[in-house]
Amino acid sequence: FAVIGAGPGGLSVAYFLKLKGYEVTVFDSLPGGGGMMRIGPPLYRLPIESIDKDVNYIASLGVKFKFNTTVGKDISFEEIYKNYDAVYLGIGTTVSRSTHVKNSDKAYSALPFLKENKIGKGVKVGREIIVIGGGNVAMDVAREALRLQHIQYPGEKVVTKTVSLEDWDIMPATKEEIEEAKAEGIQFNPGWGPKEIKVEDGKVKGLLCMKVKSVFDEQGRFRPTFYEEKEMFLEGDMVIEAIGQVPDFSFIPKELFDKLEFTPRKKVKIDENGKTSLPKVFAGGDIVNLNLDAVTAIADAKRAAEGIDLYLKGDK
Repeated sequence: FAVIGAGPGGLSVAYFLKLKGYEVTVFDSLPGGGGMMRIGPPLYRLPIESIDKDVNYIASLGVKFKFNTTVGKDISFEEIYKNYDAVYLGIGTTVSRSTHVKNSDKAYSALPFLKENKIGKGVKVGREIIVIGGGNVAMDVAREALRLQHIQYPGEKVVTKTVSLEDWDIMPATKEEIEEAKAEGIQFNPGWGPKEIKVEDGKVKGLLCMKVKSVFDEQGRFRPTFYEEKEMFLEGDMVIEAIGQVPDFSFIPKELFDKLEFTPRKKVKIDENGKTSLPKVFAGGDIVNLNLDAVTAIADAKRAAEGIDLYLKGDK
């Protein structure tokens, strides 16, 4: 049995199936387990050692891990699909969304920023940082950015500010995250949307914003509208976009991907056993759910492990 993705969901499926006596191999492009937990939450929140302890325990049960292995590059999905009795997709959402405003190519993306600081060589930050986004990832990015500023510019004046479409009442980040960010000195500019990253001589000078009229339409769909004439300019020498993530399905060949069904909310459609519309392929976690958290991913994994067990026992 193969698991693609060693995040909380993938690790849990591997664990539950190993306990049921199956041979399990987990593939992941990162150098270790944990998925987004490994690269996302800054070290002060979640040390890598605590993740590795869990992964090492699962490995000690006999689960095989193939880290630094990108499916679609180091090994093809077709090969896995052909050689294993069933496959679990626990790939999460790993591609940062962009605002696509003018000069957005001059902005950093949230996930590479967090990853580089947690398991890479670190990022040289600016003295005045603007983080676009109002969710928990944006809070992580802002707080990490501020810490890096104090390390890289000791005793100097530094500032990290956020700008989000959502006003205080509908900001997606949890109350605790917002309060902690405020307590650390993060400046907030809720209810403003990015219009253009201002660049002079190739250097970022700030972000031009428009006042938000509404974020959602009458049907509750995300469709921001703005007061075009109400503008605000935020000065800054670095912009980081933290406006959400999407999954990367590019490793699945087109003829198989075309058979994969999605819900109206663009989530992978699964049945009560966690099975997708692709034969012998199961899924869970962020690619299936709207609430993107580890607890839900683990619940999915438990359900899928039962479904896979039924499937492999012949109730196909």
